[in-house]
Amino acid sequence: MRHCVQRLVSALTGWTTSATAKSAIAMPAVTTVNGRLILNTFEAAVYRLSESGDAWEKVGTSQTKRMVARLVPYGSNAILVGGASRNGNIADLELLKQ
Repeated sequence: MRHCVQRLVSALTGWTTSATAKSAIAMPAVTTVNGRLILNTFEAAVYRLSESGDAWEKVGTSQTKRMVARLVPYGSNAILVGGASRNGNIADLELLKQ
């Protein structure tokens, strides 16, 4: 399954289509860190959109596979908040270092 990402380049130029994410992305967690999109998938992979916006770089893996989680920027990193796994709801926070 492939999904493209629409991102707002600026208020002047409007929306543009970025690189297609190669992983199955059902309900990903997404945020921005240092002006770059960060995406976490249910498979636990963590991706960052390249500066040119034409590719996703795998930058890590979360410790717990989560769906319907949230990503929150935290300095130059991100915090993965809550979500659910196949075993139920997750109350833990996880720091994802860039």
